[in-house]
Amino acid sequence: MFCFLYGSIQVGGAQLLIYKMSKYLCGKGLKSMIICQSISDTMRREAKKNQIDVIVIQDVYNYVFLQSVLKKFEAVICITCEPILYMAAKAVAHPNKKTICYIVHPYIFGKKENGLSRSLLKNALKRQILKMGLRHNDILFMDELCAKQLADIIPENLTSIDQDTMIRISIEIPEVSMQSIEDRAQNKKIRILAVARADFPFKGYLLGLVNRFPELRAKVDCSLDIISYGKDINLLQECIDRLPKSLSKDVKLYGETPYDELPLFFQKAKVYVGMGTSLLDAGIQGVISIPVESYTLELHAKQFFHEDYRVLGYLHDGGSFDNFIELIQQVARYTVEEYLEISNITRNLVIEHYSLHNNMQKILHHVEMMSLDRGCNKLLRLLLHTWRIQSKMNRSFRW
Repeated sequence: MFCFLYGSIQVGGAQLLIYKMSKYLCGKGLKSMIICQSISDTMRREAKKNQIDVIVIQDVYNYVFLQSVLKKFEAVICITCEPILYMAAKAVAHPNKKTICYIVHPYIFGKKENGLSRSLLKNALKRQILKMGLRHNDILFMDELCAKQLADIIPENLTSIDQDTMIRISIEIPEVSMQSIEDRAQNKKIRILAVARADFPFKGYLLGLVNRFPELRAKVDCSLDIISYGKDINLLQECIDRLPKSLSKDVKLYGETPYDELPLFFQKAKVYVGMGTSLLDAGIQGVISIPVESYTLELHAKQFFHEDYRVLGYLHDGGSFDNFIELIQQVARYTVEEYLEISNITRNLVIEHYSLHNNMQKILHHVEMMSLDRGCNKLLRLLLHTWRIQSKMNRSFRW
């Protein structure tokens, strides 16, 4: 049984990755389920439609609750993108269990901290988890950036990365309407699409995109579609409301949208702006895509996705707004033939490097080569218990 562990399942990058991996395994006749603490109605419907079992438990981060579920299965492979859930799964006593921590965000272990006693304890926990994961061959990396950031925490253990553990974030390769690509290539108006949670400053580029829209519109004939939801959605709506009416009519905000309906938006977009999985979802539909910088309320861009397929976003030094305008102007100057050529290059890069089938085969091979988790680790349970107490006492202690 493959068990995907996550705290809250919504329509987001890491959560969609878990959903797609589970869906792939079920489609291959392998037993798979999602274990979480909460799940949105949209994701629950998607899981049910694809016959993916979902178990919601009271506290997924508590290994006691987790063990009550896992003990029902003769053999389990636990896969999670959260370091604390990795630690909780490792703490579960089970005679036939393997556990993977899939690092899909460079700051998943947080940033290196110094000075305060709680930071020293926090760093010690990070180092313990990482050392254990590397020692047991339990850690997979999404890309070079994730590996580089973790090397700052334990440089003595992470001097080089085995390419077999570099499993790029994956998407399904769907059938694509070539007619829709030709239609958007012929459209003189640049229709820009962005899909992201309203989670600022992490996805703050959405605010930058709206706030700088008047400057962009002054130089390029364009419109903007945004699919977003989440805790900061009101801030995004307020930014749109502050635009002059002559511009706001060309800025559309859509709410949480089922994953299977996103291609309808991609097929109408001429340019996609964003980062992570959604950049690939756009690319496979032949949309020329621009990765942007996270953790800023500005819109910073440097280059097109097809210029470096490894870059799905920036943590810093992600270019500038002036660069972004130049990229949009470049698309506006493309002939139909040039747009179609770049569209085809973009699609082929996604297929070659980010195919869900190819990457799942690498994961399955990795699982086969892994050793079983050893018995219950008392030190691990003590560390996990320490984290739970500290995080309840001080929210800044959390990852």
